[in-house]
Amino acid sequence: MPLAAALMNLLVNLSQRFSIQYLEQLPLRQLFRLIKQLEKQHGNR
Repeated sequence: MPLAAALMNLLVNLSQRFSIQYLEQLPLRQLFRLIKQLEKQHGNR
């Protein structure tokens, strides 16, 4: 899967769990940490 599509997929999944306003307030570093945590939870890596 291309990286852009994977990121869009993650953003859609995140937006279903959290509000978009909440995500927009997060610094990118925190967002990536959150994404890595979600990946671990879902066993992607």
